Amino acid sequence: MKKLLILFLFFCIIFNMYAQDKPLEQMDILEKINFISGLVNDRNPDLIDQIYDFDTSDPDYDVLIETLVEKAGDLVFQEEYEYAYKIIEGVLYNNLTHVQAQELYLILDQILKEKAEEERVRLEAEAEEERIRLEAEAEEERIRRETAAEEERLRLEAEAKAEQERLEAEAEAERRRIAEEERIKREEEAEARRQEEKAIRDAEVAAREAEYQAQIEAREAEIAKAAVYEESIRSLGLKNFNFYSYLYPGNFIYYTSEVNTLYHSGENLENILYGMALQAGGNFIHPFIIVNLDAEFDFGFVGITDAKGTNYNLNTALSVSTPTIFLPISLRLGFYNNQYNYDVLTTTDMAVTKFPSVFVGAGFKDFRLFDRMKADLSFDYYLTTFLAEHIDTAFGANLAFSYRIMEFKNFNLHTRISSQLLTIVQAGMYETNINGKLGIGISFNE
Repeated sequence: MKKLLILFLFFCIIFNMYAQDKPLEQMDILEKINFISGLVNDRNPDLIDQIYDFDTSDPDYDVLIETLVEKAGDLVFQEEYEYAYKIIEGVLYNNLTHVQAQELYLILDQILKEKAEEERVRLEAEAEEERIRLEAEAEEERIRRETAAEEERLRLEAEAKAEQERLEAEAEAERRRIAEEERIKREEEAEARRQEEKAIRDAEVAAREAEYQAQIEAREAEIAKAAVYEESIRSLGLKNFNFYSYLYPGNFIYYTSEVNTLYHSGENLENILYGMALQAGGNFIHPFIIVNLDAEFDFGFVGITDAKGTNYNLNTALSVSTPTIFLPISLRLGFYNNQYNYDVLTTTDMAVTKFPSVFVGAGFKDFRLFDRMKADLSFDYYLTTFLAEHIDTAFGANLAFSYRIMEFKNFNLHTRISSQLLTIVQAGMYETNINGKLGIGISFNE
């Protein structure tokens, strides 16, 4: 296989060299197209002059013009705007009424103007940065001068303070002489203070004994708590499980497709369906691990806009997290299936009408915002991307808020707002499905 590829490349090079040695008017149509394509790929400036010299009587003239317009369009996607602009100018010189060339000329003219404006803004920003730098240097010089003045001021103050301390030392010596005369009186006062300090020490000893007793009691409470925690690890039962289910009578599904718009309808169709949804799941809760199994089914069957069919999706996920860390980050593995149903297949308004996929993801599960409110947030990547050649990538996201409205002995009632996103990317174009729903549910053994 490698030898065949090398042989093919060798013949392409010989063919290209042969085509370049012949004048353009002596080439057949395939050689002309390959010759022009090679010049465009090499960004050869000689091509521009040759465009202005095209022979309008050449039977392949129209094909060459269309080839140049197509190549100029490719250059736009490669962001080679200036070279594409020169090619389109040459095309319009030959055929001023060429509609696609006129459109590309207007697009490229606008892009080049925007590029010029960006360059002007960049230069102005650089000038502004230079001005700020010069101002900063001036400010640093001003601060340096002020610092030097402040240091001189502090030096003078220190000298004055030293003189003041010398005078105070002399005064202190005089005060000590006077104090010596009152020494006997102070000794009597000192004895009284010693008695008072003894009473204080006795009180401090009693306080330390009380603090030690409190520490002992706190340690015993910690041991008891650890025993309860150890027991919860060893023993498993119904208390480790809880279950929930939700009914969503209000479910709105929005979907749109750039792919279908480009290749089929020619207009941007945005569709909204009304439907219902069900959700059920359960949790296994352990001091070291939390496992959640969740299944959700959405069905949109009433068109609010001119939707042509119905839509349903099934989302099942197994998520695992641990309560030993602060954030309840969970890893997800599951299966997702999104499908659109139409009475007539030719009237579809989505390019991908069936999308089953295994997914992996991560997120937050049962993140408590308030005492009664919890939030779920997750991001998923669909592995069908690796199997479907027509799909570049596909990903999804889930966001939900639940609020406990009533509490009973064995179960609780909740209200829940939930939203799901599915995005499929094909050749740089997007297909999107978003649903938002409001429902009510019940949980057991929570």
